[in-house]
Amino acid sequence: MATDPTTETQIESAFPIREYLGVLFQRRLGFVLAFIVVVCLGVAYTLNQPKIYQASTTVIIDPEPPTISPLDSMDSAQQWYMRDTYYDTQLKVMASRNVAQRVVNDHGLANDIDFLGLAKIKEHDKLEKALQNVDPVAILLGRVKIESITNTRLVKIVVKDRNSERAALLANALATAYSEQNAEFRLSSLNKTSDFITQQNSDNEKKLEAARKALNAFQDEHDILYSNPIEQQKITNARLTSLFDKRIEVETERDRLGFIIAELKKYPQDIDNAQTYATILGQDVSDLGISACRELRKEEQKLLLTYQDSAPQVTSIRNQIELCENAILSGLKSMTNGILARHQALTKLDAELNDEIKKLQAEALNLDQLRLLYEQFEAQKNEQERLYSESQHKINEVSLNRLLEVNNIRILDQAIP
Repeated sequence: MATDPTTETQIESAFPIREYLGVLFQRRLGFVLAFIVVVCLGVAYTLNQPKIYQASTTVIIDPEPPTISPLDSMDSAQQWYMRDTYYDTQLKVMASRNVAQRVVNDHGLANDIDFLGLAKIKEHDKLEKALQNVDPVAILLGRVKIESITNTRLVKIVVKDRNSERAALLANALATAYSEQNAEFRLSSLNKTSDFITQQNSDNEKKLEAARKALNAFQDEHDILYSNPIEQQKITNARLTSLFDKRIEVETERDRLGFIIAELKKYPQDIDNAQTYATILGQDVSDLGISACRELRKEEQKLLLTYQDSAPQVTSIRNQIELCENAILSGLKSMTNGILARHQALTKLDAELNDEIKKLQAEALNLDQLRLLYEQFEAQKNEQERLYSESQHKINEVSLNRLLEVNNIRILDQAIP
């Protein structure tokens, strides 16, 4: 199909392509030089920019290992919630200031001017001021990124830095610091739990032994009658319980004082045994003046180095020593007499309580109260056996946990430069 010459002329007039191409061709050297200059400037700018290296460490967060809690067990909803939030919490812990601070302290980053970006400051005063105002922990955290790998328990600790070696070092250091902190926390928690349960078990053992002795003593001393109870049995039972508790308190205190008296009888009441008496009585040495007497003795020895044995100075100090020692012996005697009087009063009170208990027990026999008391003692013993068994089981579990690895954080892949 032939083209209309008139149409071609109109197109060329509207779009003078040939003229444009001609101008470009004539100025081709300038365009090429401009292109080369732009490319060179871009390359130079890129090469002068500091290189940023990235290193990453992969960490495995296993489910929490089993632990023993002194508190009541959580229900299933609470356990689900704890599991659901546990991993999110650990991601926050990895990027926490506490973990970063450990890395800063362990690797001296607070004084690393290259890491802090202060290497260009040459003046000492300005550098010192900059070091005081800079926050190395914030700088480290600004270069850290925590990446959780979906549908796994793997977490990447990514660190960017101008130094490839340091980037790898910091990534590995953060993973190690996080793992160590987790292990320390778990070990501390396990130790506290162990101490709590051990004390609880000791208390339960003492209570169980006391409950067994009380039940055996009751069975040995009294006959148990079995018949229908009457209305007054509750009142009698309450009175007996109160008297038993009071008697236990009195006997415990009496036996304690009796032990002290027996120990005191082993030693003559003289100044040589003053320290022993003070220890047995639970008395502070300074309160008795023993320390003061010792100082006087030392002063006497110093005077004898200078003066004769009959010198007035020596005689005077010896009189002071005699007065001091007499005061100590007087104080010990006074305390001993007080304990003896207290022991006698408790012994008398214990006898009165026993008489009252016997009278009340006679009433209880008539009302079939002894059977109820027996059941009460037996229930206490059974309860203490249950508590003791539970605490023993917890101790065994804690002991097993001590043998197992308490750290559930493992480093899978170390970062490399």
